[in-house]
Order: sequence, then C-alpha cells, then structure tokens
Amino acid sequence: MPRARPVDHGGVTPGSRTSDNTSGTVPPLGPTRPARSPDVRRAWWCVVAWVLALALAFVAGEGLCGVLGFTAACLTPWWVGGTALVGALLVLAAPTATAMYLDRRARRSGDDRARLPARLLLVLTGTVVVVNVYGWAMRVLFSQ
Repeated sequence: MPRARPVDHGGVTPGSRTSDNTSGTVPPLGPTRPARSPDVRRAWWCVVAWVLALALAFVAGEGLCGVLGFTAACLTPWWVGGTALVGALLVLAAPTATAMYLDRRARRSGDDRARLPARLLLVLTGTVVVVNVYGWAMRVLFSQ
C-alpha cells in the first residue's frame, strides 16, 4: 500500500498557534464575516419611508398648485409646474438622499450591503421624476 503524502498547511502545523505571517497568529480559516453595520437596516427603512414619501410628494405637488391658484383640470403655466415639481422632488428625494448617506457610512465601516437599497431608491426616484416631467412636457406640447 502506498504511503500518504504529508499535507501542506501553509507553514502552520496542526495544533500550533503560530504561522509564517508577521503577527504571529493563525489567520482565520474559511470565509470571514463582514462587519455588520446598523446603517444597512436603516437604509432598508428608507425604502419603506420612500413609499410614504411618494404619497406625500403628490400631495405636496398638488398642494403647491392649489396654493398658487391653479387646479389639475387646467393647463398650468411652466413656472407653476416647475414649482410643484421641485416641491414634490424635495419630499421624494429625502429618503433617497438619506439612504445614499447611510450607504456611504456603512461602506466606510466595511459593510457593502447598504448599496442595494440606496441604488434601488435612486432608480425609483429617477423613474418617478422622468415619468412626471415627460407627462407634463407632453401635455404642454400637445395641448396647443
């Protein structure tokens, strides 16, 4: 029967607590867990807050039009539409900006998992803005 070859343990003999590295400790075996940041959970809460902010953005946009003396039934001047758009965008962008901030903070602490909610909110907010601007522009262009 052939004899088994010795296994190379990378300079560490089984049972010893030293290795060839400079720190004198054995590196951990297997995958290491990333640092868990509470900012990841907070970034996901921003996704929940974004749904509420979406409803509040519509209320803010329509409210600004109403305060300026226009209703949704009539075609509003460009400056009224722009004012309503900026007001609604500020309300809608608050959870997105918060998630982006929390993502940056979590990545600094070594946790990349907050990137998904931040990018999700960035795409959703951008989509809502593009759809609303496109709808308003088409209404202005083709109502003449």
